[in-house]
Amino acid sequence: MTRQPGQRRSEITKHRVIDAAIEAFGMDGFERTSTRAVVERAGTNLVAIHYHFGGKEAVYRAAAQHIADTVRARSQG
Repeated sequence: MTRQPGQRRSEITKHRVIDAAIEAFGMDGFERTSTRAVVERAGTNLVAIHYHFGGKEAVYRAAAQHIADTVRARSQG
C-alpha cells in the first residue's frame, strides 16, 4: 500500500498533538488543560483532536501510552 501525502501530514499532526498534550497535561494536569490549549501548542485546530482521538480523554490516554511505549523501548534497548 502506498501512502498518500495527506496521510503523512495527518500522522505528523497526530504526533504533534500527542507531544503538545504531554507538555500541557504535564504542566497543568488533566482537569486544567483544555483541548484548545493542546491544539494551540500543537499549532493545529480542534478538528485534529476530534479526527484523531475523539476527545480530551482519548488524547490523554494516547499521551500516556506514548510515554509508556517510550519508557519500554528505552528500557529494552
